[in-house]
Amino acid sequence: MRHAVKWNNSNLNIRCWSCGEILIAISTDGNVIEFESMPKYIEIICTKCHSCCEYSFQSESEDGWLLLSHNWDPDIDRRNFIGNYGKRNKEFLKQYKLYINKLQKADEIFKKEFDIVGDFLEFLSENNEGPHPQNPASIENYLNEFDYRSKNSKEVAKRALNRFYKLIA
Repeated sequence: MRHAVKWNNSNLNIRCWSCGEILIAISTDGNVIEFESMPKYIEIICTKCHSCCEYSFQSESEDGWLLLSHNWDPDIDRRNFIGNYGKRNKEFLKQYKLYINKLQKADEIFKKEFDIVGDFLEFLSENNEGPHPQNPASIENYLNEFDYRSKNSKEVAKRALNRFYKLIA
């Protein structure tokens, strides 16, 4: 479906919804900005904080189209955070993701650690708990629940959880 979107301004800055970094800057010599065959949404990975930012043009008004931020992160929002601690645990996972993305030393290792911490926080949410450093039993319950059979995989999980707890301490 072909359609056009007119931005009735000569400047358009699309910013990261997480850190505010400018992702796309478009400027003209005073003319309006027009897009032909605009997609339903634009997805951009921020180079500063590595958040996945999704935007769409909606609601035409006298000032042009409104650019909406969807504020959605597929690594985090696909998880099921429930219970009284769900929202808080989701925020902890966002902090952890920002932390490991800044390190960027070994992407595969940190991706695996991010998945472990995400599973752990999801597990805590399901049990209506938050990550309390004074409660090591929750870590043991998680390790037993997910049945880390090999010594190596158990060590990777413990290292990921220790890194996480250092961050929130």
